[in-house]
Amino acid sequence: MKTFGQPIPGFAGEVVVGVGLGQDGFAKGAVYAGNGQGNQIYLVPSSGAPVLFGTTGVPENIRQIFFDPGSTFGGAMLVTTNTGNIWSFNASGHPTLIANVGEDTEGMDIASSAFGPYAGDLLVASEGSGTIRAVTPGGIVSVVATGLTEAETVSTVPLNLGSGNPLEGFYVANYPENIQKAPASEFVGLQGDVIVTGEFGGGNSPITDLHWNGSTVVETLVGNLPNQSEDGIFVTAQRIQEVGTPELSTWAMMLLGFLGLGFAGYRKTRSAVSLTA
Repeated sequence: MKTFGQPIPGFAGEVVVGVGLGQDGFAKGAVYAGNGQGNQIYLVPSSGAPVLFGTTGVPENIRQIFFDPGSTFGGAMLVTTNTGNIWSFNASGHPTLIANVGEDTEGMDIASSAFGPYAGDLLVASEGSGTIRAVTPGGIVSVVATGLTEAETVSTVPLNLGSGNPLEGFYVANYPENIQKAPASEFVGLQGDVIVTGEFGGGNSPITDLHWNGSTVVETLVGNLPNQSEDGIFVTAQRIQEVGTPELSTWAMMLLGFLGLGFAGYRKTRSAVSLTA
């Protein structure tokens, strides 16, 4: 691991990072970072010298930066904050307030077409109450699940997960020790569901599956992290392809070196879950 670039000006707390997907005027691969305890977002160019991209315009802290991968939010940059504000930024750095959920909010992802009435909505996690909410582009907020243990990361299981590439799967930060992986095979039958990791500072952080059964959202505990969850991402064959040939071999070795999440031997049923270390 190598240090890249200069420190983000005024950084403190958790510095979050998002990468442009080549939509809505954002350059593909462009790196953006929040300064933690502040409302500033910086563009980090290849030179490594951060440039102020934009601010939310109100006193608050940037909690997460996420780029809409589809069309629901127009491919925009989406930002959560400690005040519960959900913002959309365009490529010029101009923010538009989408909604306020009333409490500190961090993790984000877009619900899949298999997630019932929430399909295409932005899912956001608030660890203080353990609540997952859905937010429409028009700012309508709905509670999807609540009472989860310190909900930190919300990640939709891709519908196209599992092409056979061994790099595919779910990668999650197990703070402060390592990054851990659950292979794509552990999510057979879960495509389109939502995986929520809990930030549990004392260790043994829960991992919960949210499934739309046609009438309601069903919560099922499917695993645990030994330490503290901080962030997670599903890696698909498409994401692997987008890395590019020159870097792929190095990235492959890095990802394959990560440890398993403890999902091994998991056989999906809605009434029972089997876990082995």
